[in-house]
Amino acid sequence: MKKNPKINLILISLLMIVLTTACSRGKIFEKYHKFENNTWKRVGDHVWFEVPVKDTTALYDLFIAIRHATFYPYDKISVGITIYSPHGETRYSEHTVILKDDRGKFISEGLGDIWDIRVPFKENFTFGSTGLYKFEIENLTGTKYLLPGVMEVGLVIKRAVKK
Repeated sequence: MKKNPKINLILISLLMIVLTTACSRGKIFEKYHKFENNTWKRVGDHVWFEVPVKDTTALYDLFIAIRHATFYPYDKISVGITIYSPHGETRYSEHTVILKDDRGKFISEGLGDIWDIRVPFKENFTFGSTGLYKFEIENLTGTKYLLPGVMEVGLVIKRAVKK
């Protein structure tokens, strides 16, 4: 029996569509901000995201995502995250994203010299009202003015998984 290359291509394409759809299920928002020269400045380099919210009944998990290079010199990144509601309510929290284990090895997912990590900063979060929410992420990493090797910072919002 001869194999048909067209059928194989169709099957592989269908499998990729199913896998891509399954992985993104429940995701309502995912965006990234790229830094010039792969360096995140502490002063004046806050990252902003705008998220339109239509559902106030669902629970959500909110993640900070960081893409960095192998030459990032520190074990962690400290960030401040402010959430601004459409009606003027403000929520602020500080978080430390651990990038290396006790042996100095990156704990994120890597491909070559690029590493990606996604860490929840709010779980089972509900939005109080519909409208446009604004998220501000700022670099709070000690007295270091520049964070070399930080390529991107992102915000990911998913529907919370029922446990």
